[in-house]
Amino acid sequence: MTSLGSNLGEFGSNDKGYYWKLPNGLIFQWGRINLKNFNNIIRLPIPFNSTNYYVKTGIWNKNSSYGADYDFQIRYLEKEAAYVMAQEFNDGTSFIREYADFFAIGY
Repeated sequence: MTSLGSNLGEFGSNDKGYYWKLPNGLIFQWGRINLKNFNNIIRLPIPFNSTNYYVKTGIWNKNSSYGADYDFQIRYLEKEAAYVMAQEFNDGTSFIREYADFFAIGY
């Protein structure tokens, strides 16, 4: 899905997530990563123009009363992907990790 020709820029989506490219070149990208068979690569919906962008992740969990945190450390960035190292911090309670959300912003 793509929306072109608007003064609000271009909005689109594909199997990797969603993006909004503003007329000034700023790009917002977001999506959800399935953590089953995750290979520590966040593939972006569209490439950025450089590797100077910001990525933030957050965990989505089926069990709302878990006592764990799941975090990603950025190893390095490419224009079309963020290579990460995943870390899990658990206090021993039930933790069923399923998905992580990501948000990226840059040019």
